Amino acid sequence: MFMKIREIFDTRTPFYILRYVFTLHNFLMMVSPAVSAGFVTVTVDKLRLILLERILCERDMAHEHHLQMFVEYVNIRPMRFAVLKVVPLDWSMPVLFLNLCISYQIIIVQFTQLY
Repeated sequence: MFMKIREIFDTRTPFYILRYVFTLHNFLMMVSPAVSAGFVTVTVDKLRLILLERILCERDMAHEHHLQMFVEYVNIRPMRFAVLKVVPLDWSMPVLFLNLCISYQIIIVQFTQLY
């Protein structure tokens, strides 16, 4: 009896490992745009800080004025990405996706227990 269970477990283990790797790969491919957009946003914030430091060190008033106008523009229009202007592409996207999956799993479980 134990030998038969062990044979079944040993033959299916590569399948489960492959399915786990495939699922992880799909999740990473889905989340990678959000991570990339998060890195872009962080880089824009760093550039804004560099511009503010340049404003403090600038001697030319005209150049300082242009730098201030650009910093104001960046503050007014922050770098944000969205899918169809609905789903934000930032660090919270994986959490939103996970919440969506869990909610639908709960709904499916509730509907299957009705019948």
